[in-house]
This record gives sequence, C-alpha cells and structure tokens, in this order.
Amino acid sequence: MKGPLVWSWRTFELPVPQAGCAGTARLALENRGSATWRPGRVKLSYHWLDEHGNAIVWDGLRNELPHEVEPGAEVELDARFRAPIPPGAYNSNTSDDTIIVSQPSTGGDWELWRATQTNGQWSACWGGGMNALTSSGVFPSPFGSSASGISYLATTITEDDVASGHINHAIPLQIKTCNGFTAPADRTDCGWHPGSPSEGTWFRMPASTPMPAGLTPFARMVFKALQQYGAVVLDRAGAVMIQGENSADWAFEGHTGTDPITTAFAGKPEYQVLNGIPWSHLQVILPPAASG
Repeated sequence: MKGPLVWSWRTFELPVPQAGCAGTARLALENRGSATWRPGRVKLSYHWLDEHGNAIVWDGLRNELPHEVEPGAEVELDARFRAPIPPGAYNSNTSDDTIIVSQPSTGGDWELWRATQTNGQWSACWGGGMNALTSSGVFPSPFGSSASGISYLATTITEDDVASGHINHAIPLQIKTCNGFTAPADRTDCGWHPGSPSEGTWFRMPASTPMPAGLTPFARMVFKALQQYGAVVLDRAGAVMIQGENSADWAFEGHTGTDPITTAFAGKPEYQVLNGIPWSHLQVILPPAASG
C-alpha cells in the first residue's frame, strides 16, 4: 500500500469486550505512509464488525496520538473503545424500560433500568453488570435493575425454557405489597406493611399438591417449576405477576413462526394464562443457599 496515511498493526492487547461498556486496547502501530502523523490532526478510531463482516459501528471513539509519528516510526498507545449493544435491541416498553444484555461466551450479564435509545445511542438511569457464571445471581447493592438486587437474567422464564418444555430455575415473582427484604435480596423498595412478604421471600408449591386439570401448557410448566425450584419475590408491581421473556425476542433472534411462550398460552390472554394454579398452597421456605 502507498499513500500519505498508511499504517500497519505491530502488536495489540485487547481485553474481552463487554456489550455496552467502555474498554482500553493496548496498540502498537507503524506509520507506513509518506506523511507525519500529528496529534490533533490525525486520530485513531475503529470500525466494529459483526461475525458476518457487517459494520455495527462505523465511526468509533476517537483517540489522540501521544506524539508525532514520522514515516517509518512506531507509536504505542492505549486506545479507548466502547463495545456496542447488539443492533436491534429494545427495552421492555414498560414503565421500567428494562433491558438485559447477555454474553454467554463470557458469562457477561448487564441489566439496565429505564434504558432509552436516542440517535442510535443507548443510555440508562441505572443498572449493573455481573459474571453469570461465577456470581451468586444477586447484584451488590445498589446495582442491578430489580429493587431487590436479584438478577432477572437468572430467573426470567425464557423462550428456550418453554421450547424445551421445562423451566429449570426459580420463578421471578412480583407482588403489589411487600415489607422490607430478606436474603437473597440485599435491598428493597417496599414500605412498612407488616404481614406482607418481603422482597427476597422464597415460596414453593408442596410436592404433595396435585397438578389441577385444565391448566394451559405454560401454567403446567410454571406449576412444575414451583414444586421443584420455587418462586422468589424480586420486585413490586401493580399486580401479582411473574416475569417472562418478551415475545418479540423470538423474531429478533432470527426464528420464524409463533414464539413458544405465546404458543404455550393456548390462546388465552396473559391475565388468564395461569388460572387454576392453587396459589394458596404456596409455602415460605429458606432460600437454597440458606437451607444448604
């Protein structure tokens, strides 16, 4: 290659990028052009490509050079970058506008509260990050998107759960009125309501309770999960509810046809999908860590 601005990589050290987060890469570049690189006039930036070579970010963060670099000379610098949130991402379109970014290859989990996108850039009022492979599933206070600190990624009923026919984890429960918090929660937004469950309270359906007839396929999976894994109170809400993955994720991930969760609703509206589950049978238990 010939020209006034030509460069080549000499070495680089790039940490594992974390979606939506800033990082620093250690670079060594050689000026193989005919022009001197002068700080303020020549800056270092980057393109960010997906696995197919398509540009997700075309004009990344710009980095100043530490000094002039003559033709044939090298320069080392720590270049700032920001890993993008996957294109097409969207928030929950609720009053909380939550968004969860998961990176299974590294265990990365970022849960954001009141996330909004303006001119292609995401921002959030609050949130937190953890390694889902090594953490307890609870964000250290005051981080995370749930009022209790318990991870939504660890508990939300996913399309993959329902497609498999089994929910192999605890169910996330939201209730209208609560009182303080208990482990595994490490904080609360509950008021003073003695006699109401605390955020972090763990419930289970007794194994001796028979499954009622006439449940939707989705409700049958929830019932079995309540018996085997239980349900934990994560948050307050305007009604008692459980948390499931947004049905739009199915198409976003490239699938066609009706998503598994909607199919498992068996034509019922959301407020009727769990009808028939004997909620009055639920028992309060110690969380798994506390009970050994």
